[in-house]
Amino acid sequence: MKRLSYIIALVCICSLTANAQVSHSLYTLESVPQTTVLNPARQPRTNFYVGIPAVNFYIHESSNIRPREFFQKHEGQWITPIDANFDYKKLNRFYRKKMAINVASTINIVDFGWRLTDESYLTFSVNERITTDFALPSDLVLLADKGLPNNTLLKLSRLGINAKAYHEFNASFSYAYDDQWTFGARAKYLVGIGAVKTKNKKLNLETNRDVWTLSTDVQVMTSMPSLDASKAIDDEGYVVFDSLDFESMSGKDVKKALLPRLQNPGLGLDLGANFILDDNFRFSASVTDLGFIIWNKDINTFKTKTSYQFDGVDVDMKRINDNEDEDYKDYLREELDTLEAHLHTELTHRHFVTGLNPNIYICGEYTPNHYLTLSFLSHTKFFRKRVNQDFNISAAFNPYKPFSTVAGLTLNTLGKASANFGFSVRAGVLQLYAVADYLPFRFNKYNIQDEKMKLPANMTGLNVSVGLNVLLGPHGYRDKPMINAYTDF
Repeated sequence: MKRLSYIIALVCICSLTANAQVSHSLYTLESVPQTTVLNPARQPRTNFYVGIPAVNFYIHESSNIRPREFFQKHEGQWITPIDANFDYKKLNRFYRKKMAINVASTINIVDFGWRLTDESYLTFSVNERITTDFALPSDLVLLADKGLPNNTLLKLSRLGINAKAYHEFNASFSYAYDDQWTFGARAKYLVGIGAVKTKNKKLNLETNRDVWTLSTDVQVMTSMPSLDASKAIDDEGYVVFDSLDFESMSGKDVKKALLPRLQNPGLGLDLGANFILDDNFRFSASVTDLGFIIWNKDINTFKTKTSYQFDGVDVDMKRINDNEDEDYKDYLREELDTLEAHLHTELTHRHFVTGLNPNIYICGEYTPNHYLTLSFLSHTKFFRKRVNQDFNISAAFNPYKPFSTVAGLTLNTLGKASANFGFSVRAGVLQLYAVADYLPFRFNKYNIQDEKMKLPANMTGLNVSVGLNVLLGPHGYRDKPMINAYTDF
């Protein structure tokens, strides 16, 4: 039962862990100034605001992994991947080419903005951002099913990671050109802290009865302050991974490593536009997170390009999962060490570039009155080798104070439906807001070996935005000063 708990925990973590973007539900929650993060043309409905430092943060996760795919019914009983009757072919068909996960977070260190004139608005912010894109090839599912049988070709070139931590300094400017058009742009200066990026052109393992062939053309690029890979070079000039070690860092060294390091510079750009057709219809579009970071500091590139033939390895995944036969595990370790020795991994120190994950937002809004907005939002997010598409329908209640809320339905092109909900509460000059996307509609009940549990049926992501602002000076509904500071509606 302990093994079962580990697997269930792993599935839940993959599906429920928390890209560093604001929840898309904030797009129409106009009472919250952070709606400008999704579209720099949006102008907050307050003359001046300050986000409380470190209280405003965003957490996002998206993947194509669903918990329910790891539970199957066999002869009236629920089974998991460790069961001998589990149908891995069905799991492999569902994930097709790969399983992908994107996890990231943003913390606001500085965030404020003010209205320069009736037509223009200016904002500044400093953020700490971490993003991780991780891909697993679906052929790994076949490996878990049958181990490594003869006459098998495993294509693992989709295995990869693109992770980075960086500081973001940005300023945005929004200008109402006339009564219909408003344009906005946000310029970003990025400073890298650390990164890991893979370039996997080829990683194949072909088995047959006579000989196995491992073909590789892989690069792993890193920028890590505490990793000195030059100490892991053998007499032939190749990397010995067992000798890689992270140097211990004092508190002072850690603080120094986290300070803006100008050796890893980057640039970013957001663009947006709003168009008011008439009193009831409004349209808008934006592109965010266009940009890149160049990594020059503490860089290591591990490169292996080889084709190696060997007698093969007899892998029994069930024996490994069941913790059986320690001698068998020692045998596997020895074989893997032999493989590593023949990979001939070279070490170089060349700069590399990582890109951001761009977003495209297109929105149409219908406003039957000054405080209610019905909207349709298309959100497209670009990853390194995949695209995620959401369509959102929502209703937002936006009086100036003291309470605003938004609720709606999100449909992903993979056929996953989820709910979204958010609110803001204002007391005096303080405003608290919280928004969540991809909330599950339905939970599945499982009874496995007398253990009962509930898991979201289709939940493959989570978007959470939380913050506390200080707001000064109302500026009416949308672009016109129709109310004063003492009017609630």
